[in-house]
Amino acid sequence: MDVAERRLEVADTGSIDHDARVLARSVAATLANPVVAAAARATLSLHASEVRHEIARRFWGRRQAAVGPLIERAIERGQLPQGSQATELIAAIAAPLYFRLLVSGERLTAAAAETSAAGALAAARAGVLVSKRAR
Repeated sequence: MDVAERRLEVADTGSIDHDARVLARSVAATLANPVVAAAARATLSLHASEVRHEIARRFWGRRQAAVGPLIERAIERGQLPQGSQATELIAAIAAPLYFRLLVSGERLTAAAAETSAAGALAAARAGVLVSKRAR
């Protein structure tokens, strides 16, 4: 977690498109690190689900704290729909990259990161990531 935390790059340039690409490239580069990749695989293989869930809760909680304000500001600027859920956008950016690491074994490239960010933003702008309460 510490290595991943130190490598997380969060930009706040005023453009959610740019900032999401920076974030996605940061996630891809972090997951490409052999230590982080091994830790992710080891965490998933834990038999004690309570431990696995606690690690995930802490890890994603830190991501939410780091990236959530960036997404909230993008909503305020009108770059994302009102009610967009920061946690869902973060997951939508990261999930395809984790899929490459843990399932398909494909390389974690800058192009894959760009595609991940673009897909997540398209979903957000289509309202897919808006909370049910806000609809």
